[in-house]
Amino acid sequence: MNKNLYLPIKNTFRNAYIITNGIYQKCKNQHIGKRIIALHDISDINVFRDKMQWLKDNYEITSIEKLLATDNDDKTQIAITFDDGYDSWINNAIPVLDKYNIPATFFICSGFIGLTNYEAHDFVQRYLKRAKKLKPLSIQQLRIISSNPIFEIGGHTTHHINLGKYHSKEVLTEEITFERKQLEEWTEKPVRWFAYPFGGKNNISERSKEIIKASGYAAAFTIIPKFKRDIDDKFEIGRDSLNIYSSKILWESWLNGGYDRIRL
Repeated sequence: MNKNLYLPIKNTFRNAYIITNGIYQKCKNQHIGKRIIALHDISDINVFRDKMQWLKDNYEITSIEKLLATDNDDKTQIAITFDDGYDSWINNAIPVLDKYNIPATFFICSGFIGLTNYEAHDFVQRYLKRAKKLKPLSIQQLRIISSNPIFEIGGHTTHHINLGKYHSKEVLTEEITFERKQLEEWTEKPVRWFAYPFGGKNNISERSKEIIKASGYAAAFTIIPKFKRDIDDKFEIGRDSLNIYSSKILWESWLNGGYDRIRL
């Protein structure tokens, strides 16, 4: 089948499964629990505001620290995170989060911060694997985010590398340990959390987990969707990778666990 036809059909079936299974889990009352959302660049403030208002109306939004601190699963809690380090956060995400007093963690690729023109475009294509023209935060913008008490900065490697592929201790130390030190130097605050680039099972290795632990991180996050109660390793905590343009029923179904066992 032509790839241009196959992918839309696959996505249609996948989304139908997520929604159907999410509704089923909700009817079984299996949707109660703690979840973490992963977002990336935010290109439209109005769409983002609408999603955050919907979350505020339907869930308790909390910080990663508070979500991880208790095992009480008798209510649904959501924590919000962002990956990579995009300039769009400043104008389209931060004002909304600040207005609604929504805590968030921003996982930063330190090698992306402050790049301009060709270097920024090259980083986006080579390391982030994105075709869009995306601008990184400046160091000053990163400090502005970090200075807000409801926000926290996390590590995401220097160059957004696949940690399931690279096993050299020297490379992993540079990408993980040195990056944490760089972020702490810029923000003058401790960096406690780490998110795996790409975030799938194949993007994690035992060697990388060892370096993350040795670097002083308290926990690490994937984009493998899970409830907190289903997590047995604090260095493989699941997140739901969502798109702000997806429908609210699709978001709700993800957060109900509709995607957790999908194999499409």
